[in-house]
Amino acid sequence: MPEELKQDKKEGKRNPFVILTVVFAVLAIVFGVMALRGGITGKVVGGLTSDEAGQKVLSLINNYMVEKGTNASLAGVKLKSGLYEINILYAGQQVAFYLSTDGALLGVPGAGIVNFADFEAAMQARAGENTATEVPKTEKTQVEL
Repeated sequence: MPEELKQDKKEGKRNPFVILTVVFAVLAIVFGVMALRGGITGKVVGGLTSDEAGQKVLSLINNYMVEKGTNASLAGVKLKSGLYEINILYAGQQVAFYLSTDGALLGVPGAGIVNFADFEAAMQARAGENTATEVPKTEKTQVEL
């Protein structure tokens, strides 16, 4: 009888390496299926694509930073160290701007890193100040000396 109990205990023990191997195999299959279906993209959730980032910066520049009647153009966009490097061509010169992948921070030459929304608001305010207010014409007064 004691021999039967020992034999039952031996059958009840399982090798932990077998269990871990099965768990890792299941995880590998799940991740493999997700990767093939596009479930794992590496894109920042809510982040901008390179095209969106380029257009966002180009729009800001053309609306507020160049002379009226002229336009800047997009020379290229690259992802470098977690930031988009956006090369803008204006008046024959290429200038690099940097934008975070979520579009919140903007690297501006000469101004450093700024909050995009705050910078855009400041540029809008500055553009509003620069618009000429039309002064109504009035009759000239005559002064006799």
